[in-house]
Amino acid sequence: MTIMPTITLCLTVHTETRMPTVRSLLAPLIGSALLASSAQGQSIATQYETGTAYTTTSLTGFSTSGAAMAGMLVTARFASGDVFQGTWGNLGTQVYGGASFSAYGVSGLWGSLAFPTAGDSNDNFWFLRLASGDYGALLELTLNGAPGRTLFDCRFTTNGCDNFAGTLVNGTPGSSGAIAAQVATTNQFLAQIGSHNLFDASDVLGVYSNSVSLTGNPPVGDLFEQFSLRFDGGMTVDQGLFLFAVDTDNAAVGAVIVPTTPVPEPSSLVLLVGAFSGLAMAARRRRVV
Repeated sequence: MTIMPTITLCLTVHTETRMPTVRSLLAPLIGSALLASSAQGQSIATQYETGTAYTTTSLTGFSTSGAAMAGMLVTARFASGDVFQGTWGNLGTQVYGGASFSAYGVSGLWGSLAFPTAGDSNDNFWFLRLASGDYGALLELTLNGAPGRTLFDCRFTTNGCDNFAGTLVNGTPGSSGAIAAQVATTNQFLAQIGSHNLFDASDVLGVYSNSVSLTGNPPVGDLFEQFSLRFDGGMTVDQGLFLFAVDTDNAAVGAVIVPTTPVPEPSSLVLLVGAFSGLAMAARRRRVV
């Protein structure tokens, strides 16, 4: 199986700030734990990219719920070139198969992504379903946690981030014991809701990007600001519900997650470009003389 490379497309971006009622979201039965353990999930191939370095002051601890990720940015990229962006928020009570549940997430014309309001990301699955085939196959789903004080925690071992092997060790203070990124396999819960993943672990690549450190310390290597799922061949609307698991942490209440090197303001960029232009002109004059 060939993992899909990064794709460059002519993109149309749809920003969806409203949180409409999810019409067709499949979600956990009330009171049922969607345990994302090795008995119910299969680890996926992963890669790790330093990307833009981020920092925050401290973490809240090991448990992160759907509600605790409010504000996170979700981007869905399709084969048509359409890109949908939404902000993680309260989806309210959802109903599926006669069972009700409370969820946070995003939804729109493209489909929906949701997570139990009070569920812990260390032992629950995320729910992804496409609502329309108008945009072709879903190529990539990207979660940026900084706006929602959310970080993505790799399975950190004596080998560093390792989704398959190695002895688990503590990473950044306030974060430890993350589960492997994985997809759900046929199990009792999926049988109950009458659905299953038509993608298996070999069809998906998980990409952790933008390393995060605590203020004043170098990054340990276990925390990232961004997590993406890339689908080999794309996910289509007829391929059913897709359940996956990835562990998250939260920055402390009141803390922010920011780049370690601030992006220059536009006015600063103009001054910088002007300075370089001046230096170049001076160098040319010296050569002429």
